[in-house]
Amino acid sequence: MNTKSLLVGWIALIGLIYAGVTWSAKVRTAPVSMTADYGYFYRLNVKVSHQDEMFDMNIVVACNPKLVPKFGMGAMTHFPLFYAERTKANHAIGVRPVLGCGGVTTANGRAPPDLLPSIRWFPDADDLTFSILYATEDAYENPLSQLKFHGATMHAAKVDEFLAFQEAAKTKSIVPVHGRLVPQRPGEPDHISHAEIEALGGKAPKPN
Repeated sequence: MNTKSLLVGWIALIGLIYAGVTWSAKVRTAPVSMTADYGYFYRLNVKVSHQDEMFDMNIVVACNPKLVPKFGMGAMTHFPLFYAERTKANHAIGVRPVLGCGGVTTANGRAPPDLLPSIRWFPDADDLTFSILYATEDAYENPLSQLKFHGATMHAAKVDEFLAFQEAAKTKSIVPVHGRLVPQRPGEPDHISHAEIEALGGKAPKPN
């Protein structure tokens, strides 16, 4: 192969690499409004009260999210793994989302009508190392119970609902629930959603 042919080959290779990098960058920065596959999302609505304070928690969950290095490595089936709100008395109520990534919803009857998610009550919202778990109906009926359960439902959701939930969580959640979305990439399995998760904050202000 002569020098001219070799030079032409290198120029073509560099052009292909540049085009691929440019396309990848455009995909990663594509706005959410574009018609792209962002995976499956669902909404868990939980109603619970503490004394005279009612909490209507609408948690939108991203299924099979991919992790970015700054958050940490490891397998996750859904995100957020936990969500918590502060009470007026500076306690906290936290919910561990029920796994609904398989299309389990109240509407299609696959979620039971007596759906009972795991809920935790924290005596101190600034110290989440100790909590009381409410996982059965008996726990709420106990005379010493701090909480009353008023029902829960599950529904399919969309990417815009996930983003709206994250925006609201900036002032409501006391644990990080933020992620950065990128669309489905060609050649990857369909079941992978692209909520690349970052711990970007999410600390609710203390009550006045």
